[in-house]
Amino acid sequence: MAHNDIRIHEVTFCGRVMKWAEALFKSQPESPFKRVEIEESKGIKRKRSDLRIYDHGKTLLLAGEVKLPGTPDGRNPYDGCLVEDAFLKASNAGAQFFFTWNVNKLVLFDSSLWQKPLYERRVKEYDLGLNLQEPADVDRAEVEEDIRAFLAAFFIDFAQIVLGEREDWGMAPDELFVRAFECHISWAVKLTSEFLASKAANDPGFDQQLQSWMARDQSWQVIRTDPAVWRMLLDRAARTFCYVFSNRLIFYESIRVKFESLKPLSVPRRNREPIQLYQHFQELVRGAVEVTGDYETLFYPFETDWGGLNVFGHEDAADA
Repeated sequence: MAHNDIRIHEVTFCGRVMKWAEALFKSQPESPFKRVEIEESKGIKRKRSDLRIYDHGKTLLLAGEVKLPGTPDGRNPYDGCLVEDAFLKASNAGAQFFFTWNVNKLVLFDSSLWQKPLYERRVKEYDLGLNLQEPADVDRAEVEEDIRAFLAAFFIDFAQIVLGEREDWGMAPDELFVRAFECHISWAVKLTSEFLASKAANDPGFDQQLQSWMARDQSWQVIRTDPAVWRMLLDRAARTFCYVFSNRLIFYESIRVKFESLKPLSVPRRNREPIQLYQHFQELVRGAVEVTGDYETLFYPFETDWGGLNVFGHEDAADA
């Protein structure tokens, strides 16, 4: 979907949310919220937040960015660029609270703790439990019902925050890390699962190797003839591969804090075939082993990990 088409769809969705929210505020006169505005500009460089919530005195209470599921910007509400953009727009407009929302998850931020890094200010995640995959999914009648129910619950919760009735409402740092990590890795897991499914369906040798890994190395009960069970096993395998690989990268980054000679993690612009991507990261962790003189058993830099190689199998893996 072209950028302009995505933006038009976003504006349409935000328009619906505005109507639902204002109808909700009208039905609840005791609510501190009065009015909703949306950013209708379809340009790339927009200066205002997508949605803005005002109180009865015309004070801006909440502003944020909305991205549709299945779009490049809608994969992760914790994306650093998205969060910073939402923060700057809300801050420039004078709003203490801001959010990022990819419809599946809304993440609420309190920017008042200015002395702390952005992610250490109060943050709370609201998971709608929708698992939407495409922009058009927001148009389904049952999804609209779920969103309207979420808005009703969210504004009750947010009203308590605004009125000071809930002071300690943010996530603990460890929970924030886990939630953000889950969102960051979800796209890679999805692509890896799709690659495993396609590869196993078209390559009998790979299919046998994958089933053997599941049964022998993971002690999973493999039922290849049941599509639902097989899909569950593929998703579990993809998650395992991505988690193991991510743990290696996270540990590498922690080592870089002490050993500044280590290269920053990066994805090459060229040579993006699976084996080339895998070897690129193997070279990085090999450097960590050489510099520290340790951690070879964690990084295993001198052997090809079949599971890790599968992380790069999908054609979009480098972007993920």
